[in-house]
Amino acid sequence: MIKFSKKHVFFAATSTIVEWYDFMLFAYLTPIIAHNFFPHVDKYAGILMTFGVFAAGFFMGPIGSMVMGSVGDRLGRKRALVISLLMMIFPMLVIAFLPTYNSIGILAPLILILMRLFQGFSIGGSYGGVMVLMIESAKSNRRGFIASFATMSSGTGVFFASLVVMILSGILGSTALDIWGWRVGYLVGLILAIIALIMRLIIPESHSFEKLKEAGEIALTPVRSMFKEQRKPLFFAIALSAYGNIAYYLILSYLETHFIDLGYSEFFSLAIITVFSLLFSFSAPLWGLMSDFFGRKILVKISIVLYIIFSYPAFIMMTMGPVYLMLSTAILSIPLMLIWGSYGAAAPELFQARYRYSGNALSYNIGNSFFGGTVPFVATLLLVVVGSASAPAWLLIISSIIMIPIVYYMPETRFKEV
Repeated sequence: MIKFSKKHVFFAATSTIVEWYDFMLFAYLTPIIAHNFFPHVDKYAGILMTFGVFAAGFFMGPIGSMVMGSVGDRLGRKRALVISLLMMIFPMLVIAFLPTYNSIGILAPLILILMRLFQGFSIGGSYGGVMVLMIESAKSNRRGFIASFATMSSGTGVFFASLVVMILSGILGSTALDIWGWRVGYLVGLILAIIALIMRLIIPESHSFEKLKEAGEIALTPVRSMFKEQRKPLFFAIALSAYGNIAYYLILSYLETHFIDLGYSEFFSLAIITVFSLLFSFSAPLWGLMSDFFGRKILVKISIVLYIIFSYPAFIMMTMGPVYLMLSTAILSIPLMLIWGSYGAAAPELFQARYRYSGNALSYNIGNSFFGGTVPFVATLLLVVVGSASAPAWLLIISSIIMIPIVYYMPETRFKEV
């Protein structure tokens, strides 16, 4: 029986908050970044370009996951997580002091893109590894509950990013926030990142990796071997990640811009997303515990049904006033919570221990990068092309229909030994 270590969970979760805070801060500053770095184009073009830069960071995720996944499976989970966080600190510092387009011209957006690529590489090698560290440090009947703290920590980082922007907007006003206030958010993240680095430096290694090391079963080429021996687990994990991230970025990233476009104030829009980011974050252990009792698959199945039935009506309700907007956001958020309550344990449990860091990190980042990261861009494009405020709902409906046969054939991993 694996001895549960609270230290594993606390340090891994706390340090992960910082990474997701910094990575998602960009999304909540989209209108401001568009104005400062793409001022030579119209409103929609600027937002599309900014979402394009946002998506660019995600495309480095799979590369980061393969490089750091290999480190995590060969040299240890802890070492990979420390290196990943170090690579997040540098772009935070650069973006905080980066001159705008009006100061240095085209160099400004080019440097911004480069820093997003650095951030994408960093988080690509980190988040999947945090899940692995957690399930490898938990009792077999509590892996869903413990792994959900990875979801809680990422959600807390997202919540904290939206909260900071909302507070800055309320205190400074839109003009000061646009000129210089947005940089304060990055400076806050920089300070927190240094604290998080100290936590990761003293975090203990996972029990499962230590057992592999003692038994001499460390894979010499974990990424290459994982592609040969773990194809089915990789497929199912990618599908879960893609589905979860499509829902996640549509609801907790894109909707803030969508609300503003519908005529709601920036402060009100941020407040709504902040509240639901908080609910998403702190309800994760509840859904994780449910996955331990009822299984991983059932939560995903319920989410599929809810999204197919309620996505389109929810987007129509957003145009009917503030009360209906809050209700529609709640309707869309509940199945999102179910998916991620299951995902934290379900995805890494699919893989063998010697390939787990590589497999889980890569599958998460393929789904996150090629599906989730492009959602704000695709949703905005759908809105412009179709001309209907409910057009983004089809992203949830179509992805849910595709997931039906995948979840049917996916193995239940609740009782699997890790």
